[in-house]
Amino acid sequence: IRDRYQRRVHRGILSEGLPKDGAGPIFCVECCPPFGWSVGLIQEAIKERKSSQTYLGSLMPIQQARRRLYFDFGCNTYDSSVGDWFMKRYPRAHTFQIEAWDVRSNYGKSFADHPEVRFHLAAVWTKNQSLTFTSPRMSYALPQGPRHGSSHNLVTGGWWTVPAFDMAEYLTKNVHTDDFLVVKLDVEGGEFRIIPHILNSSAIHLIDELFLECHYMGGGSMYNVHWTWGQCYELLTRLRRAGVYVHEWF
Repeated sequence: IRDRYQRRVHRGILSEGLPKDGAGPIFCVECCPPFGWSVGLIQEAIKERKSSQTYLGSLMPIQQARRRLYFDFGCNTYDSSVGDWFMKRYPRAHTFQIEAWDVRSNYGKSFADHPEVRFHLAAVWTKNQSLTFTSPRMSYALPQGPRHGSSHNLVTGGWWTVPAFDMAEYLTKNVHTDDFLVVKLDVEGGEFRIIPHILNSSAIHLIDELFLECHYMGGGSMYNVHWTWGQCYELLTRLRRAGVYVHEWF
């Protein structure tokens, strides 16, 4: 299926494009809008960027796939990316097997009335281990030290530990090449460890479409987030060169 529709997919991905260095989206407009930008202006820019996205499911006969899978890593509540976005907007969403992961147990409660979605209290990572998290508002995954990651929430203070799993290993064991897999990854900076790990494994070829929120310094101090838009651009470019139909997630 992928080979047959390669040209159509290529045209779709080129139609979105990527902004030049310094013109990327802001991942936390409420926390720290760039100098001279109002929150309303940023939200309008994001709305315009979203409207240019073409879903891979609208370009390929995904009904021919062995299974249609949607994996949401960093799902938040059901009414966030699963219920309010994927189920409402993605083609044939009701035919997908949906799995969702987050590190906060209270988010799992929102999935109680949605048996079609399987919620996992766990962190996606580069190895199988336990990770300890802290919870400042719009925090980030730490590359070193005793705190290995964090959660997007409005609570300050507190520590907790959850199991983490190797994303590449998980995909290899649970996804078949004949499956159609859509992934959303919003892990507060952890993408700078996870994406290179996936790119260096055969698991990258199992991902058909990826929605990636890349967290970077967008002007002013953002809780010590030190990555730049240039690094995000490089990450997205590497994914596209590897054949992944990747979009920015906002």
